[in-house]
Amino acid sequence: MGRRGRRESKDLLLTAYNAGIRYYDTARLYGHGDAERLVGEVFGSQRDVSITTKVGLGAATWNQRKAIVRRLARPIARQHAFQRDSSPQRFAVTQSPSIGTFGSEYVARSLATSMKQIGRSALDCVLLHEISDPWVTDDLIAQLADYLKTGQVVRFGIATSHHLSTDSLDRLSAVVSVVQAAAPPLGEDLTTSPTNGHTRNFHSLLGRAGHDLNGLYQWIRQRPENAAVFSEATGLPVIDKSALADLIFSYRRTQAPDDVLIFASSSSRHLTESARALSRTLPAETVAALKTVLKAYSERSGCDY
Repeated sequence: MGRRGRRESKDLLLTAYNAGIRYYDTARLYGHGDAERLVGEVFGSQRDVSITTKVGLGAATWNQRKAIVRRLARPIARQHAFQRDSSPQRFAVTQSPSIGTFGSEYVARSLATSMKQIGRSALDCVLLHEISDPWVTDDLIAQLADYLKTGQVVRFGIATSHHLSTDSLDRLSAVVSVVQAAAPPLGEDLTTSPTNGHTRNFHSLLGRAGHDLNGLYQWIRQRPENAAVFSEATGLPVIDKSALADLIFSYRRTQAPDDVLIFASSSSRHLTESARALSRTLPAETVAALKTVLKAYSERSGCDY
């Protein structure tokens, strides 16, 4: 949303709704801090829409944004001898952008802001964004439990790249019922990911920045024998990258019919096609054929996605 106007962003959200999408994942830092408000303006009053937001990583303050810009610009300035002050302390960002903050006051303020921006007195789901072991305290667990008890938050979940200890996971299990994570490599079934009784949300269905898709597509196209493996296994001619992405989306949906599968799009056409692909399940023989292709790709490329 950051590079789009408000009207265009709202139109894209309505296109998603008309395509049958009823789950929307947002956060206070998305869209330069404006994504929650946009989603709320479009869907806040619609009860058939589930909105998930996050707490932990908030939208950067103005001073933090200036500090980040200055820090990124410093090497350029140094190169051209325009640097006036090379002191790293002056422009230091107080918190790493990959580490969440979960102090009680911050959590309360963040959730209150989310409720206001989304336009709901109760949040469907709040993910603990980049939570790490030091923040899993009795105070935090009690605070989250209170939100659940009062009905201000329906569910809490985890969305973190940090490795959480068994002790932290055990303590969080009292208040957490959702786990959101990147989908495993294409060569692995979504069904092999542990659930521990939690609802599972998967993003990056095609790999980080489409890495899995790009690698597979190039492998298929670069040699006739690879294309032959694909065509023989699937019964399909060599297809373009967009059609291959739709096929992978349907493959993922077939593997995980009950999980939430998340994708991002900035194109109305792509959004509609992706939504259609994620609503379609594949026959068992097609799934088996795709597994054959993915295995061949993994073995011949010498990588595991």
